Amino acid sequence: MNLTDFIVAATCHPLIFVPEDLKPAVAEMNRMGNNINQIARKINSGAVRSYNFDEVLEKQNEIIGLLQEIADANSEIFKKLSPK
Repeated sequence: MNLTDFIVAATCHPLIFVPEDLKPAVAEMNRMGNNINQIARKINSGAVRSYNFDEVLEKQNEIIGLLQEIADANSEIFKKLSPK
């Protein structure tokens, strides 16, 4: 089950499982996005000449992959808890 299927299933059943362990990770991703936007504004304003975002993007993609794994695991839990 992918993330979209999980969200659709969660909205179609009365039981919704909200993983508490996912909230801090999403909050951290939001902070990282804000930091990247601040860096981009500095670069665009000319305050910084160049910056290599390859490592930043690689780490962010790793985190997104881990969040997907958590969502997949939680969808399996949701399937077991959902009324048939």
